[in-house]
Amino acid sequence: MKNTPFLIAVIVIIIGVVGFLVYHSQASSTITLNEASIASLESQATSLGNQLTTANTEITTLQTQALADGNQINTLQNNLSTSTAQAASLQGQVTSANGQITTLQTQLATITSQAASLQTQFDTANAQLATLQTQVGTSSTQITSLQNQLATANTQIVTLQASITTLQSTLSLSLSTTELNESALTQAAGAETMIVSFTADNAGYVYVAGTSSSATAFIRVTGSYGGYTYTGSHIFGTSNTVIIPVLPGTVYVYFGNTDSSGTPTADISVTYDY
Repeated sequence: MKNTPFLIAVIVIIIGVVGFLVYHSQASSTITLNEASIASLESQATSLGNQLTTANTEITTLQTQALADGNQINTLQNNLSTSTAQAASLQGQVTSANGQITTLQTQLATITSQAASLQTQFDTANAQLATLQTQVGTSSTQITSLQNQLATANTQIVTLQASITTLQSTLSLSLSTTELNESALTQAAGAETMIVSFTADNAGYVYVAGTSSSATAFIRVTGSYGGYTYTGSHIFGTSNTVIIPVLPGTVYVYFGNTDSSGTPTADISVTYDY
C-alpha cells in the first residue's frame, strides 16, 4: 500500500514518454529521422513496457498483500477488542478479588485476635486446672488423713463403747465367768483343799454352790490387793450357796471340813461375778 503512489507516478511517466515518442514520430514524418535513433527509442519503449508489466505485477502483488494485511489488521483489531473486553472483565475480577482479600484479611485479623484471646483463656484455664489439681491432691491427702483419723476414732469409739459396756456391766455386776464347774472332790477329815485360783480383773463376788457329805464343810477365799491380804470364811454344810466379796488380783478358793473322822466328799461349782 505504501508503494502505490510511486507506481502511479512511474505509470504516468511511462505514458508521457510513450506519448512523447508517438508525437515525435508523427512530427518527424516530415523530417528524416535517424534509423538508429528510432531503433533506440523503440528499444526504450519496449523496455518501458516491460517495466510497466513488472510494475503492474508488483502492484497486483502489493494489492493482494494489502488486502491480506487489511484482513489481518481486522482480525487483530477484533482480537484486540476481545482481549480488551477480557482484560476489563479480568480487571473487574481482580478488583472483586482484592475486595474479597481485604475482607478475608480483616476476618483473619479478627480470628487471629480471637485465637490469641482464646489461647490466653486456655493458658489461664490450664493454670487454674493445675491449681485445682494441686488442691484436689491436697484435699485427697487431707481426706485420706481424715478418713484414717475417722477410722481410728471409730475404733476408739468401739473400744470405748466396749469399755463403757464392760464398766456398766461391772457396775451392775452383770458379767460372770465360771471358774469351777461341778467339780467332785474327796478329802480327809479335818482337811482343807484349794479347789481353784483365778485372776479377778475387777472387784466382785465369788459364788460357791454345791453339796457335800460333811455338815462341818466350809469355804475360805483369800487374796491380796494394794499390799494387803484379805480372807473370808463361810460355813457351807451339806448344801449351800456362799457369796464372798473379792478385790482385783489373784483369788484362791478353798474347801475344808472339821470332821474328826471319815472321808468327806463334795461336788462344787465356783463362779466369779463382776
